[in-house]
Amino acid sequence: MSESYGFFDSDSNDVRQYRADEFTEFFRNFFTSGVCSGLGITTQGGMNIGINTGYSVLKGYYYKNDTLLLMSLSAADTNLPRVDRVVLRLDLVARTIHANIKKGAPASNPTPPTLQRDQTVFEISLAKISVPAAASNIQIANITDERYNSDVCGAAGAIVRPLTVLSSAQPANLVAGDIWIQYLG
Repeated sequence: MSESYGFFDSDSNDVRQYRADEFTEFFRNFFTSGVCSGLGITTQGGMNIGINTGYSVLKGYYYKNDTLLLMSLSAADTNLPRVDRVVLRLDLVARTIHANIKKGAPASNPTPPTLQRDQTVFEISLAKISVPAAASNIQIANITDERYNSDVCGAAGAIVRPLTVLSSAQPANLVAGDIWIQYLG
């Protein structure tokens, strides 16, 4: 077993180069995937939506949108409704994270498209959009915010790994600022 450490600046005698996977491995130990701030969905007239500014973390990689991002939904089916999803898609092969609209299948009882989560792609859902049959305009009532639904997105957060103590007795070496929690399970 070897030691690993980082991240230090280079100097003239010691050039430091770090790979992206070293950074993402580090961040995956501290942050869960999900939305950090913003990224709400708005209507923009017709079949257009906007994704507000904000940040997200996906598997240790960050996504930032610093201006209103406009996107268009595909035309509605003339006879059947569908449910689309607005997702952030991490693609490890392409080395990108982009917002996308995943078009659902028209059906009498439509369901949203499933999220892809495998070795190369990881998606989180910002919103579901109900597209009524023959619709030409998306209303705010058609949009279901999914940013804080932990099954499909969730809020990015700190991973807290509490210290495991194998004794229920209070440690004798506590100093000011230490926290001791007794678990009586």
